[in-house]
Amino acid sequence: FWWKKAKIKSQLSPRFGLSFPHTEKGVIHFSYGWFFQNPQMSYLYTNPNFWIEGAGASNLVGNADIDAERTVMYEIGLQQQLTNELFMHLTGFYRDIRDWIGTGEPIDTYKGMTYYKYVNKDHAAAKGITLTAGYRLNKLAINLDYTYMTAKGTSSNPQDAYYDALAQRAPRVQMINLNWDQRQTINTVFSYSNRGW
Repeated sequence: FWWKKAKIKSQLSPRFGLSFPHTEKGVIHFSYGWFFQNPQMSYLYTNPNFWIEGAGASNLVGNADIDAERTVMYEIGLQQQLTNELFMHLTGFYRDIRDWIGTGEPIDTYKGMTYYKYVNKDHAAAKGITLTAGYRLNKLAINLDYTYMTAKGTSSNPQDAYYDALAQRAPRVQMINLNWDQRQTINTVFSYSNRGW
């Protein structure tokens, strides 16, 4: 009788993209979209029987009623062919990430024990620019991507607030650099084609 049914989940995921030429060899593009990601099953079904004391017990439990994680992304860019062999592509982006899985406030039981469950509460923001250059000469092609990005949020791991509570540390009240905050990235692709291969 104490179990609650999870609510039906639904969401709209609008996307909008616009691209138009500003010269015969250049294009400006803009895009906006809402993207959703279902949480991992482990966050729904961790410790499903709520064993919070005794051997093998844990006072961190899953939550079968959490929502999907949501990202709103903006992007604007310029693509330009400089010569017959060389093109450049510059893109700026911003991602607003909401409803990330985190650990909720402590829940007290009538026996004086405390447990925690996963909830949608964390958020993050990532922004940056990507510069792409491509050069093709006869059978050889070279692509080079450079990205500068910052990523800040309330936590990198859904259990961060849980471990802070166990260690009696104060809750985080400001955005921090996330574990995946990789400021600079360079990717290079070399390709060679000959006789259709």
